[in-house]
Amino acid sequence: MILGAINSCVKVQKQIDAELNLQGRLSPSIAKQWYTQNFSQTDIWKSAWLKSKKFIDWKNPVYKKIGERGMLEFPLLKQHSILSVPGGKLSATQIRQVVNASLKKVLFIKKPDNITYIREIDYVPDWDYLQQHSFNISKSSLGLIGDDFTGTVLVKDWNGILISMRYVQDGKVTKQIRRATAQPSAARTASCQYVQYCMWYEDCEVIGDQWTDNCGEPYMDPYDCYYDYVCDGDDDPCIMYGDCGGGGGGNNNGQCQMSEAAALSILNQITLTPVYDGNSEIDNMHLDNDSIYRANNPSKWGFCKLNIIPGYSASYTAYFNGGVYKSKLSDQWKWEYLNFINSSMSSGEIPPCIEIENNTAFSTWISNDRSFARANGTGNFIARVSCLAGLKTAQFDLGNIFKDFYAN
Repeated sequence: MILGAINSCVKVQKQIDAELNLQGRLSPSIAKQWYTQNFSQTDIWKSAWLKSKKFIDWKNPVYKKIGERGMLEFPLLKQHSILSVPGGKLSATQIRQVVNASLKKVLFIKKPDNITYIREIDYVPDWDYLQQHSFNISKSSLGLIGDDFTGTVLVKDWNGILISMRYVQDGKVTKQIRRATAQPSAARTASCQYVQYCMWYEDCEVIGDQWTDNCGEPYMDPYDCYYDYVCDGDDDPCIMYGDCGGGGGGNNNGQCQMSEAAALSILNQITLTPVYDGNSEIDNMHLDNDSIYRANNPSKWGFCKLNIIPGYSASYTAYFNGGVYKSKLSDQWKWEYLNFINSSMSSGEIPPCIEIENNTAFSTWISNDRSFARANGTGNFIARVSCLAGLKTAQFDLGNIFKDFYAN
């Protein structure tokens, strides 16, 4: 009985493969063979696997065609998921329902030149659409005939780097979404509105290399929220899917062979946020020969966070060498000096193919009563993205910022 069931499943799979191989289209078996024998041997796959393991559900393929592209889409199971969810009037409970119902898929794209691309696709449904479908959107697939998905679709490369965001209404792309460089002063322009998106995370248990389907509750970081432009209009699918030119992830041309459009999309998403986290700590208090109490007061200032793409950010800290003194133990400490040492990345992660150059500098001065010392920061960061067109570069200015360190 079991053998008969297995043979039946094999027969059905062969029928699916035969149907999808018509007119040179991708088939599930060809996609799986390419993935296991070619793509899984690349640095792209290996680096992504070390960061977060992903498992493809090969049993549920969906074939579709968009323009000249043959596409096969499969459900994707991820150890660590990051979803960009629009804010608004939804409660935290409702947003968690949206996150739980969202779809994570992998898309194989084959173009007439026989180059194969691999993309991650996230489907984040609108609340009304989710309710209308009884909180189950498992059949949604953009580009499939009859699909009526309404919500946000995110296209990423295999390392999770965002290529595009689009708003979809009744199965059709109607709006483009891109990162705003600052919180807008107005909620809407003639063709665009500004929407806050927040990053929501979900972690699932993987034992060894085995998927367990044991996932925790979705959670968010309130600092991982961004304002995006949501603007009317569709665009060329090659921009949406990042396959305009050779390369873009998954074609064995190297880890950084993304298209120019994908590189520019990354640069457009980067934002700089000043931060004012910092502290001073009294250390090594001693009585000098001149009967003055002195102590070291090393200080640090977490002054900046670069939000790069969803799931990737870099925080920078400035470090100072300081000293304080007082004549009697009962006196208040006073600053004797505060000198800038350096600034560097202190936490976070920079995605592959991206370089960040830190060109910040700090000066210091001490108040007349020596009760506080002020650090002034200025400078910029240079972001460089490697792609087929070479290096694409953008500058992000820190502006003039300052922080006061009190001696006591």
